[in-house]
Amino acid sequence: MMKTMKTNLMVRAAMTLLVLLTSATAWADNYTVNLISEFKNVPTIYAGSPNYLSLEVYSEVDAADVVAQVFIGEEIVETIEMGNFMGGEKKILPVVDWTIRPVTENTVLSNDNNEYIIYKVVIKEGGVEKVSQEFPFVILYNGNLGKDYEYPIANPGMRQFTFTGEVKVMVQEAETFMNNNATSREDAFTVEFKGGSVNKAFLYVAYNWDKVAAGDYNDWTTTFNGTTIAPIANYRDQMNLGTYGGYGYGLVVYDVTDLVADGNNTFVLEKAAGNASVYPSELTVMVNDPTGDLMHVYIHEEADLLAKTYNKNMEASFTSKFENVAVGDHAKLYVFAAGAQAGEGNMEINGSLYEDVWWGTSSSLDVYISVIPDGDITAKFISTGSTILALHQMLVVIGDDPSGMKLIDHGQLTIDEYYDLQGRRVNNPTKGVYILNGKKVVK
Repeated sequence: MMKTMKTNLMVRAAMTLLVLLTSATAWADNYTVNLISEFKNVPTIYAGSPNYLSLEVYSEVDAADVVAQVFIGEEIVETIEMGNFMGGEKKILPVVDWTIRPVTENTVLSNDNNEYIIYKVVIKEGGVEKVSQEFPFVILYNGNLGKDYEYPIANPGMRQFTFTGEVKVMVQEAETFMNNNATSREDAFTVEFKGGSVNKAFLYVAYNWDKVAAGDYNDWTTTFNGTTIAPIANYRDQMNLGTYGGYGYGLVVYDVTDLVADGNNTFVLEKAAGNASVYPSELTVMVNDPTGDLMHVYIHEEADLLAKTYNKNMEASFTSKFENVAVGDHAKLYVFAAGAQAGEGNMEINGSLYEDVWWGTSSSLDVYISVIPDGDITAKFISTGSTILALHQMLVVIGDDPSGMKLIDHGQLTIDEYYDLQGRRVNNPTKGVYILNGKKVVK
């Protein structure tokens, strides 16, 4: 008993001495130092990109000739001349670590093999070291910047078709959004063949906040016009940062060519409660019509979660290319996005920037339509705000020119007609949202 009491007294005395020494050291240095990464919720260094940090230095008293050095091991990342401090002054200065670290399975959130970088900040005053402090950061891929790492998905896909007829694009309203607790949804599509037949038909279903690593669509039961359908492709991305970083966002593709009917069509989705939320669905139907236009259709499929939040110095973008495409009189580019609200995204098409092109909600699936000259197309999807899910793009090169649209100088198109959000020309538009000169307008 006496031995135990003596041991406890010794431990308490040692702890008291440690506190006194620590306090004395802090008082003697008079500095408070902090190194902050862009993603502050969980201090993170991004793999696959440079890293922009902020160094905060506070001096309790006046100080002269202050220099800060940031190290990784013995290597200097940056030396900053901070000059003089007045007592009580705090300075915040940028630090850039230009090292590009590889994106691997170890940079996925919550991997047992996550690696860390330890920065050391040394503060010198008149050449004399005053502070030496370490800051550890986990190395994670930033899924908001662009998809350089493949989760359990297929590679981006390109589909190509040539036929004579018409392309129909039908998007469900935002009200059909299915939250994670919902278990069943029924979507209705009206398709008019006008005496033609189906060449190809694809149903696209996007989702978010999937808590199953392999994709929540595995737990879905889906039917089209009463027949069970299975995905032919799926694409997935995730934020990979913070509390919700492991939740998946994605796109599931169904081939319903043999099932779509002239008139009313029904898609039913059933799922377990508590997993993914499901965005409104989209149906693309290519209708054969020997009296129609020659159509060359290219569909680039992908799902890329983007957000500018926490990425003030890096562009959050996704680029797709349509190369070696057919020649026609003109073309239309369809770009699909989920959760695309105003102020959240721009499009850059062959170097021309189109700003603030989305007018949706956090629950909608929207399509941006641009009438463009035919030829190879590079389309860059640029995030300018919070979370947005970049999805598939479709380029339709049209052989004939029934609408009267003509090329003018510098290879630009002039468009006098209004188009609805399904890409159909509207002769006498009433109140609503339309496409005019490649941009959404409200009448």
